[in-house]
Amino acid sequence: MLTKEPGWYPDPQGLPQVRLWDGDDWTDYTQPFAPLEEVAHGPTTALDDYPYLADADLRATQGPRTVSTWTPAPVLATPGATGPRRSGGGLVWWLVGAGVVVIAIIAVAANALIDGGSSNADPGGGADPVPSSTSTLPPFAPADAPTGTVPADGALTTVLEITTDGDYFVGATGDEDVEMTITPSGTTEPLALPDDRGNALAALVGGTWSDPGYWLTLPAGSYDVVLTERDGLETTAALVAEPATVVEVVPGTPVDVELTDDAGIAVLKLTTDVEAGAVVDVRGASEELDGQLTYLTGTRVTSIDDRGQTVAETIGGSEYDPYVELDLAPGSTFVVLEELYLSTATFNVSVTQG
Repeated sequence: MLTKEPGWYPDPQGLPQVRLWDGDDWTDYTQPFAPLEEVAHGPTTALDDYPYLADADLRATQGPRTVSTWTPAPVLATPGATGPRRSGGGLVWWLVGAGVVVIAIIAVAANALIDGGSSNADPGGGADPVPSSTSTLPPFAPADAPTGTVPADGALTTVLEITTDGDYFVGATGDEDVEMTITPSGTTEPLALPDDRGNALAALVGGTWSDPGYWLTLPAGSYDVVLTERDGLETTAALVAEPATVVEVVPGTPVDVELTDDAGIAVLKLTTDVEAGAVVDVRGASEELDGQLTYLTGTRVTSIDDRGQTVAETIGGSEYDPYVELDLAPGSTFVVLEELYLSTATFNVSVTQG
C-alpha cells in the first residue's frame, strides 16, 4: 500500500506525466513532466498554476466532480456501464474517470473561447452555488426513521428533536451518494460527521460504504439536518438517529470488554475536557484473538487491526492486537472494537492520555 505524503509523483501507469496523490488514492489530475531546465513552475506551485483545484474533491473518482467555480459541461453516460457509485479501486473505472474529467475540462475551456473569453467560471474562486430546490420533512425523533426525496442539485432538510441527553448513532442511507450535515439549531457550526462510513463500519452497522453516519453525543435540543447528493442527482434517502450503548473508558483505568453474539461490537467512548493526545491499547484475552479498532479522524473513518511486531516487542501484547494513537478533541470520541473472526471475545482496553 502506498503511504507517501500527498503530492505529485510519476504516473503509476507508466505514462510520460506526473499524477496527484492525495494521501490515500491516485486522483484524476495529471500534468506533463517538468522540463529538464530549471523553471519557475513545478509541483510546489500546482495550486497557484491550477487554482480551480482549490475546491476540488481530490479523491479518485469514476466520473467528473463538480467544482463550485465551474460551469458543468454535459457528459454522456457510457452505454451499459455498471459499477460502484464512486471509485472502488478498479483500474478500468479509474482510467474512464480520468478520461471523463479531461473531456469535461476541455469542454469548459472551449466554451470560454467561443464566448470570447467570458466564461462563467472564475478560476480564483467564488460563492458556492445555491441549491435549485429544497424539500422539507417534518421534525423527527430517534424513534422515527423518515424517508424523503433529495431533489436534483438541491437539498432535503428536516429537524431532529432530541428529548434526552445521550449518545446516538446518526446517519443516512441513500440510493445515490448522499452527504449529511447536522447542526445544533440556532448555530452555524455543524457537528463532525463523516461523508463516508467506510466498508468496515458499513459491515457492522449496515448501509453502504459511501453512506454518512457515526456516533455523536447529543444534548437535548433541536438539530438542523441537511441532506444533499454529491453529484447533484435526485435520490431517495432515509435518516436514522438511534440511541447507542457505549462502554466508557476512563484514561488510566483499564477495562475488560466482552463481545458477544448479540452485540458483535463494542462502542468505546473516550471523554476529555481539553484537546489532548491519547493512546488506545487493546489486548486480547488469548493470542488467537484478532481485534480491530475503527475510529473517526476529522471526517474520515479509519480502521487498524495490528500493532505489528516492532510495537509488540517494545511494549508487549500480540502483534495482532490493535494499538492506535489519537488526537482527542474536547468532548466525546467514539472508537468501535470488533473481533475479526470470532463471535465472542474478551479484550482488555486501556487509554493513556497526555
